[in-house]
Amino acid sequence: MELLTLADLPDCLALSTQAHWNQTEADWRIFFDQGLVWGMRQGGAVAASAALLPYPPNTAWISMVLTAERARGQGFAGRLATAAMNESARRDLLPQLDATPEGEPIYSQLGFQIVARLKRWRRKPSTWAFSRAPRCGVPELELNEICRLDAQAIGFARPALLRRLIQRGPAATMEKAFALSRDGRAAHHIGPLVAASQENAQAVLSALLQKLDGARPVIIDACEEAQGLTGFLEAYGFVPERQFRRMARGPAPRSDPAAYLVAAGPEFG
Repeated sequence: MELLTLADLPDCLALSTQAHWNQTEADWRIFFDQGLVWGMRQGGAVAASAALLPYPPNTAWISMVLTAERARGQGFAGRLATAAMNESARRDLLPQLDATPEGEPIYSQLGFQIVARLKRWRRKPSTWAFSRAPRCGVPELELNEICRLDAQAIGFARPALLRRLIQRGPAATMEKAFALSRDGRAAHHIGPLVAASQENAQAVLSALLQKLDGARPVIIDACEEAQGLTGFLEAYGFVPERQFRRMARGPAPRSDPAAYLVAAGPEFG
């Protein structure tokens, strides 16, 4: 096991692509620039990975736990995830992660508990017209206001991440609400979405969808507590695809289910 460097980015990207995940080179660069990436090699190439994004002063995000098909069944994922947990503890940060239902029992054994549930929705490419959708009629929020609203809703600050994400795709804002998006390998990814009300959430989401290229799929990881978004997503052609379990170890910060309605993604929180 070793800490990887930016020179290993092509191998890491190959791991997420083989797993049919949506990450791009820009996503992986965030982990190398703002966090730590561990890896295990086989034949000189990275065969497994895990990443940690510290969100000081009180939490860190574990993600990108991947193993190449040729290397599965050798315990690489467990060793790498443990390394990320140990580094989080060394920094006095409480780790969190988004697990698949299959991964939930594994992380439960490591002391993680479910704190929220997410559902991924996908809309296929289409020429859907959004001309009737409500538009945000107030000036755009400043980036520091987006960071403030995000921290208030999710329970911790991550301004460096948001600055990177906001450069990746269209955004929509209104008073006390915003939605970001980014380009993915196979689909646009919307998130995070923070809003003071379901009405504001639907307004910024409608405005953002109008800005996206309808020729590509769109994915959204909505918090299951955000019941008001379900009918909206269905009306705009989204269908549920999979679930995630948001898990935390110890009294890590919790998000506000009334405000943090769509996550940034399982890799970022």
